[in-house]
Order: sequence, then C-alpha cells, then structure tokens
Amino acid sequence: MNTCDYSGIAGYYEKWCMGDPSYLPSAMFYRRYLSQYTGIFAELGVGTGRIAIPISKQENVKVYGIDTCEEMLEECEKRRTYDACLTLLCADFRDFRLPQRADIIYMPFRTIGYMMTREELECCFSCIQRNLKEGGLFLFDHYMFSRTWAYAHNDIEIPMYEESGLKITDRYQYDFSNNIMHCRICVNGDTVTKFDFRWIDMDEIKDVYPKYGFCCEELMGSFSGSIWTPESSDQIWVLRRTGSDGF
Repeated sequence: MNTCDYSGIAGYYEKWCMGDPSYLPSAMFYRRYLSQYTGIFAELGVGTGRIAIPISKQENVKVYGIDTCEEMLEECEKRRTYDACLTLLCADFRDFRLPQRADIIYMPFRTIGYMMTREELECCFSCIQRNLKEGGLFLFDHYMFSRTWAYAHNDIEIPMYEESGLKITDRYQYDFSNNIMHCRICVNGDTVTKFDFRWIDMDEIKDVYPKYGFCCEELMGSFSGSIWTPESSDQIWVLRRTGSDGF
C-alpha cells in the first residue's frame, strides 16, 4: 500500500480538506446513509473522526476507526467525546483484524485510491471479507477521473486553505500512463506531506468484488444519492457480502 505519511498534515487536516468540494457532501452522505443501521461498524481511514465520531453516537452502534497514521488517530482521540462509542486501531487496510466481525465496513473520501496496485486492492477486499459478517455491507466512494481537469491542474499550485498566517496548497503531478497522481501538500510554502494516489477504473472494481463474495446492491453517482450515469462525477458503491469466507 502507498506509504502515505500524514503526520505532517495531521494538525491541519480539517482545514486542508475544506478545499476539497467533496469535504462536506461526503461526510453528510455517510452520516445520513448509516443512520438507518445499527450494530458494529468499522471505518477505514478514520482520520480525525469527522465521520466516525457522529456515527458512533447513534443508538446501538459501535464503531472501530482504523488508520495507518498514529498522528491522525491522536487528533481523532482529541476530538472524541465521552458519549462516542469509538475504538481506534492503527492498522494496514490490507491486513487488519477487528475484535469482532462488523455489520458494516465503510471507506470514505476516496481512500480506496491508496491501493496502488491490483494486488493491493484484492488484499484489501480479502481482508474486508474476513472482517465482515455474511450479509454485511461494504461502502466506499471514488471519483470519476476527469482527464480534462487533470491536464488543466497538472503541476500547478492549488490553494486549499488560507487565513492570517496560514496557507495550505496542493500540487499534483500526473502519471497518465499508470493512473497515478503524485501529490505534495505544503503549509506556508514548506512541504509537509507527499504521497501517491491511484484513480481506479470502475471495470477493475467490477472485476474484483465478486471474487470475494460481494454483490453490488447500489451504485450512486453523487453524494446526494443519485443513480450513477456516465456523466456522474463520483462513484459510490454499496456492496453486500453474500458468499462464504472462501478460505
């Protein structure tokens, strides 16, 4: 998996994310969608807990928040409140183990793009299958890649957040032949985080999930819940685990 070190941006993470148009819509979607369920949930890429903490306050819900970055988990711990039924785990998405199988596992905010190869994507699906109850749901989202937008924003400074004494910017360098973007985050001109990210074609996802006992229950094209069409800007998957463990 991409060894993305978010330690340098952890303290600025919420401000940085505000520059992303999906910041609020994605959070509101998961909170709204999951409010109709109860049981054991697990969030992959819990970050600062902006989604997991409100969900963990729902009645009859327990959330396991998983992240690879200890500094992000520390930020989440600072934000949690006494009524949040939330347990934090530092683990790799390809090889984690929950104390108990989950009813729902979700991976918000395009986190699946950190699976840099087909092999890593399959390892992730395999691990999710092992940690999810039969009949359980796996939710995740990814964007629909816009080559036009990427060409227009390739290797230029993109403002993400600015206030007195603080400026956060992104810079993306695209490797179009390998579906990879090299990302650099700067705070007041200094690079604090660098990572690679992959845009994953829908055909690859469709090829992988049946191998691990999932069927597609719903495919949405926006965080408002609209049905996916070729003109959609996002892909939001709701998969159900129907098969046996296969091990």
